[in-house]
Amino acid sequence: MYLIEKEQLKIEIQHIFDSGANEIRIFEMVKSFIESRPTITNPEKLSIRDEFAAKAMQGISSTLSGQEEVIYVHQIAKDAYAMADAMLKEREL
Repeated sequence: MYLIEKEQLKIEIQHIFDSGANEIRIFEMVKSFIESRPTITNPEKLSIRDEFAAKAMQGISSTLSGQEEVIYVHQIAKDAYAMADAMLKEREL
């Protein structure tokens, strides 16, 4: 989660508590926040580079503990895309 998203989430959570909302209202607010975030819902929108990176990331992650995955998530993503780029380069040969 990016710093901006964390700050926005903190603001939303504080607003929820300040409003004295009931459980249903809290659920609706959180649901609205989550749904407003951009996501890829259609696998057809993934590039082959994205697919290669996803597979590489799965392989890298399978060798790590859950705590290591959390700590190194950004480096894992960078490494996965580096592997994907290498695979794409090899396809051109």
